[in-house]
This record gives sequence, structure tokens and C-alpha cells, in this order.
Amino acid sequence: MKHVWFFILLAFFFWFLLFFPPVARSTPFWPMMATSVTILSGWALYSQQASLNRLFYFKSHHIWIGIFSALFLYGVFWAGRALINIIFMQSGHFIQSIYQTKQNTSPMTISLLLLCIIGPGEEIFWRGYIQHTLTKKTGITSGYFFSVFLYILVHIWSCNPLLLIASGICGLFWGWLFLRTRTLWPGIISHALWDILVFVLFPLAA
Repeated sequence: MKHVWFFILLAFFFWFLLFFPPVARSTPFWPMMATSVTILSGWALYSQQASLNRLFYFKSHHIWIGIFSALFLYGVFWAGRALINIIFMQSGHFIQSIYQTKQNTSPMTISLLLLCIIGPGEEIFWRGYIQHTLTKKTGITSGYFFSVFLYILVHIWSCNPLLLIASGICGLFWGWLFLRTRTLWPGIISHALWDILVFVLFPLAA
């Protein structure tokens, strides 16, 4: 578990550089995000070598699960915009602060990073390594909810309540998907496609 906690702390450090406003302003978001996720997921793959066949067990229907779950999750966020606007008077400001990361980066570059590195890498690290390890050590339910808590907490550097809510919903959803299917493929597909829907194709701007 020592290695797990070290890489959790490393993730917190990376997310601090990426999201804490005074620091993030001078951090090139997309290159740094891709580098951070590559390091974290690279360790996850290396340390989980004995479990890779099980974690990446694949059947063709996993593709459809990933696609439809991404569409469903996007629909949840799209429908939730009205409620968010009621609860948070400054929701427009919080939403725009999330999309500021797109500045000075082409949609094609963002799409490729999300599809090939960031979406898959986050699932490999947060679900395939953190959740998988915690459920083995503490039990399925405890490990699931604790990994979701960590996934929320790592975004606290953003000082953005909407990002914390979004990370909680996504963490619960993709963590549950991993528990139900017992493979990373549906979550990887869902995460990558959802990212592209939200950040590139149909942004949920206020």
C-alpha cells in the first residue's frame, strides 16, 4: 500500500499544478495533463502486471456499453444544467473556468489527447489501480466509495464546486461501471467519449 499512497499523493501534486488557480495560470494545461496521466497510468500498468489480463478482459459488447454509457452520462449533465443554475448563482463563472483550459489549443489536439491518453489513462489509474487495489484491501463497497472520495478530493485545488460535483458523479458512475463489468474497457470508452462530448463537440456552456 505504500506505493499506492505515494502515487495518490503524486496525483494530488499534479492536480495542484493543473487546477489551483494561482499556479494553473502558468501551467500549460493539456501537455501537463497528458504527461501527468501518462506517468500515473504507466505506473499502474507496471504494478498491475499480474492482473492485466483480467483488467483488460474484452468482449465486443463492451464497446456498446461504453458508447451508450457515455451518451447517458452526457444526458445526465445536460439535464442537470437547469438545476445547477438554480443552486449556484455564479454557475456561469464556474463553468467558464472549466472551459478556459481550451484556450490556445486546437479542438483536434484536445480530442486526440482525450481519446488516446487522458480518458484511458485516468481509468487505468483511478479505477484499474486505485479502486482495484482499495477494494482488494478494504472490501468492495469501502474501496469503491473511498476511491470515489479520492477522485473528488483531488479536484479540490480548482476551488470550483461544480467541478467537485462533476467529478463525484463521474467517479461514482465509472467506478460502478468497473464493478459491474469487471473490466476497464467500458469505462475507458465511456470516459474518452464523454470527455470529447463535453469538451469538444457539445460543451455544456452556461
